[in-house]
Parts: sequence; structure tokens; C-alpha cells
Amino acid sequence: MGAPKIYRWDDTDAPIGNGARGSLINILKACLVDGYGSKQAAGWTMPFVNAAGSQAAFRNNPTSGTGFFLHVDNESPTDYYQYQNKIQAYESMSDYQTGLGQFNSGTQWYFLPSTVVNGDASPRPWLIIADDRCFYLWSWASKTDNTVGAADYQTPFLFFGDIICRDQNDTWGCVLNADASVSLYSNNPWAMYASGTAGSASWRAPRKADGTGSAWQLAMIHGGGPCNTPPGNFGLPYTQGGPLYLSRPFFNDGVAYTFRGHLPGLYFPCHSGFPFDNFQELDVDGKTMMAVNCYNYASHALVLIDISASFRP
Repeated sequence: MGAPKIYRWDDTDAPIGNGARGSLINILKACLVDGYGSKQAAGWTMPFVNAAGSQAAFRNNPTSGTGFFLHVDNESPTDYYQYQNKIQAYESMSDYQTGLGQFNSGTQWYFLPSTVVNGDASPRPWLIIADDRCFYLWSWASKTDNTVGAADYQTPFLFFGDIICRDQNDTWGCVLNADASVSLYSNNPWAMYASGTAGSASWRAPRKADGTGSAWQLAMIHGGGPCNTPPGNFGLPYTQGGPLYLSRPFFNDGVAYTFRGHLPGLYFPCHSGFPFDNFQELDVDGKTMMAVNCYNYASHALVLIDISASFRP
């Protein structure tokens, strides 16, 4: 289906990520809908937005994908961090704030581009990897310079879009992951287990694969290798230039020992330690993969994203 597009805070003409109102909506609009500089858009639309630009709905490609909606509400301050973005997803929407087929049981999730209060305007590094059906977004919310190290923590994460489903008749295989509270430390999406119905991180779809249920909670299950949580625990050290052992996590369908599908392009190394720098590109059996270190408080994980044409088979 083609390689995903990569957008970074340090691209020419890239939108600024910070704690000001509208920052997240501006980033998503620039990357997913409009494009910027020499970067083409990922192929999404923004069918609804309020006059202030503080609430918006983004829709993935309804022809190649589900056409489901991500709602971003940046209308008012929330808790300690001003202009925290409230996140929800729906199967359908009729205006910028009204939808049906909610992903997350009525509770609100969050995304924080900056750790600083009072609408901080200092630019923060961010990264989006996207195709026309899904996107990964990381923000290094406490960084104020142009470098991002492997151990730089406070890395809020947002994923929305279509997974690679096992069953071709699964037309509800769209998932959402964001922070479960305004705390920076409540989301570890890479915690995973060999079985179980729900891991320590919540991934939500609107329904089960057969179309029943609502606000369905999935679990990410590790796909093999020595690790439990976070990825790479108890694995062999990696030797530069030596063999790289990877595992591919998958989703169950809310029941232990079931298999619903994979996240597009996502792998993790089955090695102890964190041997790759942020944004380092690796040639793995003819695929190009990008390393991203995810570090929230005491939880550090390293993931690899396939950024070649095999991102979404």
C-alpha cells in the first residue's frame, strides 16, 4: 500500500508544537490534511471545525479505510496543564462536537504537547508517522531545544486509525490510544503480555470484530521473544552489526488467546537495553525501520516502525 509519510518538528515550515491553544489541531491539520513546505499531506480530511479552531474532527480515508473520526477538543483549560487536548473517536460525526459510535465508554482521554502550564509557547519536538488510514504521534513535552535523546522522558503518545485486521470482514478495526488522564505518566502503550483481555494500556475500538459490542477494549499482546513489559526485557544484548531479533505485537479482541490484528509497521527489538538512537534508520531484511524511544517517567520502551512500502501490506 506504500510507505508512510514522516513529519517532524524540525522540517522546513513545520507547525509549532507547544502548550498554546490550537497547537495539536494545527499539527494534525498540517500533516494529515494540508501538507506543509515540501511535505505532502497524508490523505485525511478535517470535515468539522468550530469558529475558534479549538475543536475539530479528523477523518481517515473512507475509501481505503474505515472513514472513522478523531475528535480533538482544545476549547478550555483542563486541570493543572492549561489547554490540555481532550481526545475521543467516533464511527460517525454530524458536527464538530457530536458523534455516534464512541470508542471510549464516555470517558475522556488526553494529549499534552507541552508540560508547561499557562499556554506555554516554547516549541516542543514532535514526530508523526502516518498514512491515509492511521497515524502515530509522539511529543517530547519537556524539551526546549532541538535535540531529542533516547532517555528524554515525558513522551506523550497518540495513535488513531485502522489496524491490519486478521478478518477482511472486520470493518470496525480502527483503534484509539491516548493518555487516560491529565497526568503525564498514566499511559504506557507498550506494556504487553502473553495473554489476558486488557493490558495496562488501553486500546479502544468502537466494536468487536464481528460488529457486536461497543467501546470495545483491546489488549496488545507481545508476539514472542523474551520480553514481557516493556519490550526487550530479559533479551540478549544487541551487538552492532549482528543479527537483530524482532517481535511483532498484536491485538486480541477483548478475550484471552484471540487475535484481531496488528498495528501497521510496528515492531520491537527482543534485546535488553536500548541500542538505537531516536529516529535512527535501520535496514532490516530490505525494510527501512525507524527507532523511537518512548520514555514516560520510569517506563522506557524502544519501538521500531517500518517506514518502507511494507508499512501496510
